[in-house]
Amino acid sequence: MNRPVCGLGAFRMDLDLAQTEDAHPLSPSSPAAGSDETKETSLGSQVSSTSLEDTEDVGNEKQEGEKEKDEEEEEVEEEDVEGGSNREKRAEDIFASSTGPAGPDTVETCHASKNTIQKQKKKKKKGGKSRKKREAQRRYGPPHLDRETIKRAKVSMRIIAFFYHLSLSVLVATWTELLLKGFDNNFSKAAAFLGTCQGVERGIQFLTAASLGNLSDCVGRRPVLFASLVLNIISTLCVIVKPGPMTVLAYFIISGLSNCILAMLNAIVGDLAAGREELEGGLTQQYGRLGMAIGLAMMVGPMLGPSIQQFNVVYPLYISITLVIICVLICLSMAESLPPQNRHMKLEHSNPLWGLKKAMRYRPFLLFALPFFLSQLSESVYAFIVIYTKQRLGWSYVSVGLYISLLALTIAILQGNLRHIVPRFVSDKGCVLIGLCMHGVSMAIIGSAFASWMMFVMMLPRLLAGLKLPGILAFMTQGVVHGDQGIVQGSIMSLRVLARAIGTPLFGVVFGHFFDKHRIARQGDWISGITFYLAGAFDVLSAAAAIWVFYVLLKDGKDEGTRAKSGQRSIELMEEGREEATA
Repeated sequence: MNRPVCGLGAFRMDLDLAQTEDAHPLSPSSPAAGSDETKETSLGSQVSSTSLEDTEDVGNEKQEGEKEKDEEEEEVEEEDVEGGSNREKRAEDIFASSTGPAGPDTVETCHASKNTIQKQKKKKKKGGKSRKKREAQRRYGPPHLDRETIKRAKVSMRIIAFFYHLSLSVLVATWTELLLKGFDNNFSKAAAFLGTCQGVERGIQFLTAASLGNLSDCVGRRPVLFASLVLNIISTLCVIVKPGPMTVLAYFIISGLSNCILAMLNAIVGDLAAGREELEGGLTQQYGRLGMAIGLAMMVGPMLGPSIQQFNVVYPLYISITLVIICVLICLSMAESLPPQNRHMKLEHSNPLWGLKKAMRYRPFLLFALPFFLSQLSESVYAFIVIYTKQRLGWSYVSVGLYISLLALTIAILQGNLRHIVPRFVSDKGCVLIGLCMHGVSMAIIGSAFASWMMFVMMLPRLLAGLKLPGILAFMTQGVVHGDQGIVQGSIMSLRVLARAIGTPLFGVVFGHFFDKHRIARQGDWISGITFYLAGAFDVLSAAAAIWVFYVLLKDGKDEGTRAKSGQRSIELMEEGREEATA
């Protein structure tokens, strides 16, 4: 007899025959088990009819099983490879339902099919874990750009960031020298005028930054970036044509109108990384690489600019304008990162106070806004570090540039290893308090410095002062929903710019009043450092405000309550956002 059909019908047929005749199944090659021909004939017809019915049942069951199998396998393929055990169990269920109770041949078929599934699963384990990552890499970025264009745009963006910030950092000592020549080496007047110039620049930047960002959302990033770079070239040309205090003031006014280049570069980073958020650290890595390019420029520029300035005071201006022209050429070759379908403009976003008003709805941001503002107010005094060290310590511009580069390097090392320090050795609260106190100590050391070695002693507390900003930002962004992170970050930048707009003119006036030679001769040399003492006083006030927040407002479990309130507020804001999107 031919091999019986593997399945439920064949198995029942064999069982019925075995019970009827107490013998093996009939086959053409074996003799009849009974002697009665009528019995043999009726038995044969019964077997034939039973086989036909069972074969039809087997075919129907197989068709249904194959359909279920196809549906189940499609669902299994969509799952992640990490659920391998579930997939194996599901495969066993599929074959059990499709083949029915197992005979010997059925078991062999099932085992062979299971081995095939296991081999396929092993292949998927090798390459399947990165399947989701490969799909994300294929689809990330703006839909109107291919992968090669996105790669070129990323490289171009980092080159622009490096050259632009290098063009700024080479001028670290140029403004001081131009103003000293314009005011006949009067350090008091030069300091006051420099503070006014930088205050005007920051004030204009605070008023126009939101409008320029909103404009870039409408027309694209590249036109706004191109216009800002061209304005920077025009402002530098004004100083080259006629160096003097008035052209320096014009430079800072135009720079305030065009000082959105870093914001545009950050926006381009976000555009190019669109759809890549599920990749581990994708967006963070892109911002980190951009920050590395900027940090490298800020370390090279202060050394390069004063070295060239020894030959002529305008030579750093030529280098600066050349670097910006290179940035313009690179910008022209870049593709627009913002897709046309994502371009829009909302007039309320052009209000510089709109983002601050919305960010103030978050309680952590509201509580730590004052400590952050006071700390940024204190850091405005660094605008006068060149003129201070030149007058009081007799440093050359080259020495000042080397010192600034060394200080920037130490701070960059600290920021790079911050993840090993927090929270292993110090908490976020400790970062805030230690950083603010150490910055106040460093300001006191600078103000009382009577020798050059004290400026290097100051580097240790200034290094620890680098802990304050990450700590404060960690608290300010606590409980912020994902959709409002950009608004909160923009509000933090607005607070920083506003603090510099107030701080630099304030310190310029104080510096100009107490840095007069006749006043120093009458009252003593200590009075020349009163500007830095004032900056240290702002740090003390900032630390006091932080202590008040930590130990009064958040005392006895109120910290958890604040977090709960901020989390509840986050949920409410998310619901409001959904309602606005639906409307």
